[in-house]
Amino acid sequence: MAKKSTAVAHNRIATREKVFQAASILEMQGVSLTLMNVRNQIGGGGFNTISALLDEYRSTNGKKLPPKARRIQSAAVNQLWDIAAEITREEFSETEKALKDKLAAALKDLENARAVTAEVAKNADITANEHRRQISLLQGETQEAKDRADQFEQKARRVSLAEKKAKDEAQRADAAEQRAAVAEIDLEGANAEINRLKAQLAAARTGKPVALKEAA
Repeated sequence: MAKKSTAVAHNRIATREKVFQAASILEMQGVSLTLMNVRNQIGGGGFNTISALLDEYRSTNGKKLPPKARRIQSAAVNQLWDIAAEITREEFSETEKALKDKLAAALKDLENARAVTAEVAKNADITANEHRRQISLLQGETQEAKDRADQFEQKARRVSLAEKKAKDEAQRADAAEQRAAVAEIDLEGANAEINRLKAQLAAARTGKPVALKEAA
């Protein structure tokens, strides 16, 4: 696109060859050699360049004009210069207006971008605050769960100690019961032995033998 624009601009440049050729064609067609006619024939070009080259063409190839014709030509040239100046001013004014419009649009886009940036930053702050709040809540819940776990562990430890103590008490009770049973057996044996000895003693005193049941 840039190459195409450059080529078009180059074609519109008024060169000596183009101006002379255009002037020659216009003369053959019977058209007046005015700046505007030559410029239109070329398709563009600067007025200063065309005017200088056209003067050169006239001095080289053109016929001498009578004074009245020269005055008319001079007046026409001056009028063309005025028109060219007016066109230049209008083009400059339009260019300036276009630049101002572009600048205003750019400033508006910049302001919109700033507004969007501010909104994004605000939303980011809100999101960050919400994240911090969520993290704080999670930390609180985590600590609470940890405290509950510690309490449960302590309670479980107490229950385990109580169970161990109860088991130890049960074992001691069993041992005591076994000892009591053994002692009871021993006591029965001792009573039987005492009875046997008493019977023997009585028999010895009376001279009568006494049959005693042996303890089972």
